[in-house]
Amino acid sequence: MTLSSVMLLSMIAFRIAAALEPATIAPARSTERLPDRDLPVYTVIVPLYRERRALKRLIAAVSALDYPAAKLDVKLVIEADDRETAQALARLNLPGFVQVLVAPAGLPKTKPRALNVALPLAQGAYTVVYDAEDVPDLHQLRLAVAAFARVPPDVACLQARLVIDSTDDSLLTRFFTVEYAALFDVVHPALATFDMPVPLGAPERCPAWSSEIPLSH
Repeated sequence: MTLSSVMLLSMIAFRIAAALEPATIAPARSTERLPDRDLPVYTVIVPLYRERRALKRLIAAVSALDYPAAKLDVKLVIEADDRETAQALARLNLPGFVQVLVAPAGLPKTKPRALNVALPLAQGAYTVVYDAEDVPDLHQLRLAVAAFARVPPDVACLQARLVIDSTDDSLLTRFFTVEYAALFDVVHPALATFDMPVPLGAPERCPAWSSEIPLSH
């Protein structure tokens, strides 16, 4: 009972401290734009499973990224038994930088397993993972390159800020919007400021970059 009370009080204290910590969520956009020839190859991995309806929007969002096509390495990972997604992809006119990978049959059908298939084939100096329903900010990859250039060499990954774009659809989506705002506008920046582990990140030190790269979701 005592331990539970201490944990609860600790969580409350952290959230109060996070709310009091000033956090900048506007993206830091440099006026200096790197020439295309100086940009590294960027790998974009999108695990897909029964995402037929999201494909057109996904391809349009990736194609709209402000990044040279010659430097994009986009890998769509589908499962071997996902015929509907495979057939939908076959009907689309995919850009030349998009590659469809088929994960061999097996379980569990999860995002980590799809990443295990795609990561050994990644050609980029940097890698970003999107969900099928994500609509990234047009400048996100350029901002990521600039952010990595500013941070110490021990920083292994950056965490994007997620924003719900269907707030007005229902009461449930309004609750999701509040939850995401609290997490990505308050909690994650505070975790990074306090030099604490940030959820949804990769190994090593992983700062939240809600002030760097917005991502619509």
